[in-house]
Amino acid sequence: MQLPSEPDPFSEGWTARRLRRLATARLEPGEQLISWTRAWVSVDGRFNRVLAGRTRDFTVLTDRRLMLWSTGFFTRMPRRRVLADRLDELSAQRFPPLAGLQLRVTSPQHKALRFELKSGDESVRFASEFMARIAQVEPAMPEPEVVEPEVEA
Repeated sequence: MQLPSEPDPFSEGWTARRLRRLATARLEPGEQLISWTRAWVSVDGRFNRVLAGRTRDFTVLTDRRLMLWSTGFFTRMPRRRVLADRLDELSAQRFPPLAGLQLRVTSPQHKALRFELKSGDESVRFASEFMARIAQVEPAMPEPEVVEPEVEA
């Protein structure tokens, strides 16, 4: 008996299909789309909750990268890719806010970003998949070399 597979997150709705078309054009050979959601994205800082300028972007997760796509002003459709970071270069923290879900993503290429997601199924699935992928590709810390002092005889 074959178990039903999970539905394709890019198959429902005009926005998802447009996002699939835009993201597929930018994929590396062999790279696969995993999930997408919308998130309020801002540069993480001291007074982030009060003063941060936020944009509602489309976040796309592949098996190798995290991509952000800007939203059109009038159409609210995905327009252009504004970020594409490799998962092996990222680290992330998950914050339990009062409502919704927050991720703090850090990279050596830019300042830390804060993703504020809704508490819906798609956002929770995206965050769980993202955190699992980060944990899989996160490089292990190399063990420090032990250098023994030379003994003079």
